[in-house]
Amino acid sequence: MPESMTGWDVGGAHLKVVEAIGAARVSRVVQVPCELWKGLDQLHTSIDQVWGQFDFSHSMLAVTMTGELVDHFGSRKEGIDRIVETIGQRFKENEIVYFAGPKGFVHMSELGSLSAQVASANWLASGNFIATRLKDALVIDIGSTTTDVLSIRDHRVVNEGYTDSERLHARELVYCGVVRTPVFALCSTAQVGGRLVPPMNEYFANSADVYRLTGELPSYADTGSTPDGRGKDQASSAIRLARMFGNDAATEQLEMWRAVAAYVREQQIQVILDACRKQMLRTGLGLDSPVAGAGAGRFLVREISRRLNRRYVDVADLFEHEGAKDGLNAGDCVPAASIACLGYQRYCL
Repeated sequence: MPESMTGWDVGGAHLKVVEAIGAARVSRVVQVPCELWKGLDQLHTSIDQVWGQFDFSHSMLAVTMTGELVDHFGSRKEGIDRIVETIGQRFKENEIVYFAGPKGFVHMSELGSLSAQVASANWLASGNFIATRLKDALVIDIGSTTTDVLSIRDHRVVNEGYTDSERLHARELVYCGVVRTPVFALCSTAQVGGRLVPPMNEYFANSADVYRLTGELPSYADTGSTPDGRGKDQASSAIRLARMFGNDAATEQLEMWRAVAAYVREQQIQVILDACRKQMLRTGLGLDSPVAGAGAGRFLVREISRRLNRRYVDVADLFEHEGAKDGLNAGDCVPAASIACLGYQRYCL
């Protein structure tokens, strides 16, 4: 029987790994960049970075993924096959299971017909764990790239869609986050110097620039490259944001661009709020049901819960953290932490 379970969430931009040493107890949380659209060598490099931070000798691996979506692969099935092959090659001595949604954990030999269940199922891993800790809740996980909106009723995830396409239609998947989303995808116009100006459809600035300017983006979440390859200070973010609206940012105009960032922030909140209201109406969540915030962007979930007039629960508090420190924790890597703990309950007890 393994002594611990490590949960792996293989994304298209990050690799997140969490070690569970109890049913809800985590001992280590690691996130490293993994620009998988550039090729599988990026995953190998990310695994190398993780390798020295864990002792895998007595650990079992549980894997979920969204990285199969990247356009390096010709199809999602190819992406799943290549990711599974890579992890299998690197961890030949470890038992590995993969999260296949409603099918639960499966071994590599069982994956052949389950690509549709394995693809981008990390949201359900999160929901399944949170449902063991909360009876009813609206779960909002705002990450670097996407936002998941889940309803939990009677300790069960109540979802309308399953695939990305179905979940986009159901508004359970909102394709915006707090780091990688282009600004032109967040707003149709912004208040710039007293005028409403539409953004250019160019990747001049992203949501990380917005949340650097509002002062809300955690430094540990700010791991990606910038659109112009320049700095991550507020002045550099202001220059990029100004370019989105056909302007140059002068040093003395920093406050104006902070105001523009706040305007864009409000547009993103409204999009997520609309999705939340749809889920609450569909599932009939009562006013006593809390909003559970997860992901690097859960600073926005606090604001959303206030506007919905609901109690806020930080998903990080649903885990027990051994030797917890300020900064990155299980609340930032909920799918990885969730499959680690669910896997521990299944295989280590």
